[in-house]
Amino acid sequence: MKRWKIILPVVILGVILFFVWQEQREKSMIGNVLESVSDIDSVIIKDGKTSKKILTLTNSEPVFSELVNIYDAPYHDLKWSERKLLKNDPAYEVEFLINDDVQYTMNIYKVEEDQISLIPNDFTAEVRSYSYSYSPDGDNTYIFARKEIHQLLGVNEGFKKLLNMIISK
Repeated sequence: MKRWKIILPVVILGVILFFVWQEQREKSMIGNVLESVSDIDSVIIKDGKTSKKILTLTNSEPVFSELVNIYDAPYHDLKWSERKLLKNDPAYEVEFLINDDVQYTMNIYKVEEDQISLIPNDFTAEVRSYSYSYSPDGDNTYIFARKEIHQLLGVNEGFKKLLNMIISK
């Protein structure tokens, strides 16, 4: 019985420390992105399955400034039940670089028809409306996510333009 009095608090403390560490890790990753946004000089888009380079954009492109700030629109931390959205390989992987060194990545997922209900609803904040999905052709639905920390990124104009450029290739 005395063992359980020691083991139970240690296990509870371990679980609490794990969740605190996880939250700090997410905040640190977001902070690193926000700090490096102004220094990003190129973006490479790769096929999610083959890792073949599809497109390279530099900071001279008009869409570039909207694209690099991936936290421009609100983001959504996925609940356990919503993480099914990220179970498949991404359609595209987007790498953000400074002097050819990858600073952070974003993935673009094509959402299966049976998973569309898992996408959080659109919402309006102040005078602007936000969405977590985009359907460029009216048929296929795409989401923008950071898989390593289970976040959906709000769709901004840069993401829309990027996806349209990728699809038109």
